Order: sequence, then C-alpha cells, then structure tokens
Amino acid sequence: MKENRTKVIRARLSEEEKEQVFRRAKAEGVTLSMYLRKSVLGERITSKADIQTVFELKKIGTNLNQLAKHVNSLPVDENIRLSLESIEMYIKELKQITDKLI
Repeated sequence: MKENRTKVIRARLSEEEKEQVFRRAKAEGVTLSMYLRKSVLGERITSKADIQTVFELKKIGTNLNQLAKHVNSLPVDENIRLSLESIEMYIKELKQITDKLI
C-alpha cells in the first residue's frame, strides 16, 4: 500500500541553491519530493538511469553466460579455454556489481 504523505516542511534557500536542488532531482530522474526525502533521510536515490543500467548489465551478463555455455559444448583449444575462464570471471564480477546496485 502506498504511504500517504500529507505533511509539508518549508525551507529557505537562495535562488542558486534552489536551482541546484531542482537540477539534481531532475538529473536523478525523480520528483523533487522524493529527492529531498531520500537526501535528508540518508537513503540511496535509485534513479531511472541506475535501474536502466542494471537492466542492461543483466542482459549483457545473460548473453555472456549463453555464449560461454555454447562454446563449452564445443571442442576447444587452450586459448579458447583461457578466454572462457576470463569471460566466466567477468560474468561473476558483473553479477556482484548488479547485485550491489539493486
């Protein structure tokens, strides 16, 4: 259930500070209220760009994993085997990074 937020807090800012706050909220792709709330409460702001990046990274990881599985089913020489080990290492690192972002 969505939380009902009805309380208003006012703050005084210079014109420059106000513009900076609006720019930052817009850059994060979130509403001004959400940006201020998360900033003041010390919470991580998950921007639309972050969500899209995680989605793209997961797609890349999936593609790499499918490629590695396909190549593993074929006879390979030593160079290809070493390349596959590197790819598998990158897949694990990519998963760790995306898990931290979520």
